[in-house]
Amino acid sequence: MIFNNPRLLAQTLLLASLMLGPYQAWEQAQAQTSQSDANKASELNPEVRSELAEHSFQEPRIRPNQGAAFDGRPLATPADSFPYIYVLDQQGNSVEYLQYRLNKLGYPAPSSGRFDSDTQSALKAFQAARGISETGWLGPVSRKSLDSLEQGRAPEFEAIRSGQGVAQVGHSGKTVEELQSRLSKLGFGVQETGIFGETTAKTLLNFQKQFALMQTAQLGKTTLEMLKNVETRQSPELIAVRDKQAALQIGQHGEAIYYLQSALIKRGFEVEATGRFDLKTQKAVSNFQERLQIEADGVVGYQTLIYLEHTSVSELNGATGSDVLAQTARQVAQSRGTVGWCYNAVYEAVTSVYGDFLRGEAAYMAADQLALNPRFERVTVAPDDLPKLPAGMIVVWGQTELSPFGHISVTIGGGMEASDHIDYQRSHLRGFQNVQVFRPVG
Repeated sequence: MIFNNPRLLAQTLLLASLMLGPYQAWEQAQAQTSQSDANKASELNPEVRSELAEHSFQEPRIRPNQGAAFDGRPLATPADSFPYIYVLDQQGNSVEYLQYRLNKLGYPAPSSGRFDSDTQSALKAFQAARGISETGWLGPVSRKSLDSLEQGRAPEFEAIRSGQGVAQVGHSGKTVEELQSRLSKLGFGVQETGIFGETTAKTLLNFQKQFALMQTAQLGKTTLEMLKNVETRQSPELIAVRDKQAALQIGQHGEAIYYLQSALIKRGFEVEATGRFDLKTQKAVSNFQERLQIEADGVVGYQTLIYLEHTSVSELNGATGSDVLAQTARQVAQSRGTVGWCYNAVYEAVTSVYGDFLRGEAAYMAADQLALNPRFERVTVAPDDLPKLPAGMIVVWGQTELSPFGHISVTIGGGMEASDHIDYQRSHLRGFQNVQVFRPVG
């Protein structure tokens, strides 16, 4: 009908040209800007010319009135259309999305939508951490690395607990989010993003250092067990027992009971770590109380809990602390057979015998803590006489320029020492003889 009316057809065509004119001009401006940016990139950074030749620099643009963000979060551009960035001051939704992803991974960047020097610095930090050439530009390799970090799912806690996997940099999901939440509640500042980036790795590394664990920056079986142990010690149920406001007894269940059962098992009592205070647990508690000659009622009140947390295996069995420590240290060293993890290994041996009190990230730090612990006494020994020491002595070497972490070991007799491996007892540490020796008391 329009075609049969020349006047109406002319009006329609005129209206269409008026509507399409601004849009065509906008499209043309975008294409010119993109091409101009590509030319500038080639001039400013010759290293990207090959990438520009292989990959179109045409950035997916959000057309007018489509909107660039919702609820303060950038529009999640699909990975296959996420553009490359080779020009400072480039602006748009794509830059804002890059900034959003960098921030979630722990690399602070402004949320301005403009690729400024701060954003470029954050991108360089990401590239350095991922082993990528630090160009400061978002090319195919960097974009692929960003995508891979958001695609890897961390294993479930049950799998980690059974030794079937670890959570590490590059993983994401509920496991990572819960890990971040638990670390945050323990005072280790980290945001709950659900992405295991460099910030989470550094936070987990700090946790491992504080509790003398192997510093892997990964959430494995041992780190997860320590995390749970630390959490449980600070649980309201155990705090109430220490404050003489409550007691643990038959019929109860939960993490506090699991903690109780684990402590009994470490001290040689027959009980299963089920998290339920059953008849077997009650009997084990009664046997523990009888061994210490306190009221054997099978209820864990203030006195029983304090004894349980601070009584060593040697004190329960009547053996000397030195003998038990030497035997334990030998077993730990034989099971590991590594080099460079002396403090971690000695921490494991000492903790299993005397309880958890050692802290710090370096071996030399143990000296001050042992000196303050009434279960140990410092003895004076000439460095050349160290190979003559009896079994069960703790030898701590001080910090030097050549050995910034010092060294720690347990003597096992016969001129041998145990750390994370068994070796001859040293009489100097790389030429230095700054050493302290501690003997278990009792």
